[in-house]
Amino acid sequence: MKARISVMAALILMGLTACSEQNKEDLQDAMDKAAAKAEQMKDDAQQAANDALDEAKAQADDAYNDAKDAANDAYDEAKGAAQDAVDEAKVQAEEMTEEAKKEAEELLEKQ
Repeated sequence: MKARISVMAALILMGLTACSEQNKEDLQDAMDKAAAKAEQMKDDAQQAANDALDEAKAQADDAYNDAKDAANDAYDEAKGAAQDAVDEAKVQAEEMTEEAKKEAEELLEKQ
């Protein structure tokens, strides 16, 4: 009877050890899966951050180019308007010069 109890105790101990080993393996597998998932999530987050940064850079470049184009257009318009004003002033100056010549000639004729 004593031998039987010892054999049963040994079998129970072996069963507990086997269960404990299986639990350790299951726990290790679960931890490995969790670590792999965490690593994948980190990589996904990094990729999303990189994508967002790239998009922000592209939008900033577009905004800069739009502002540059608008400034160039405004400069060109202002330059054109200034040239038109200069041309108009030249025409008026020529007209005034012609009038002044006529008046001077008329005055000379009267004398």
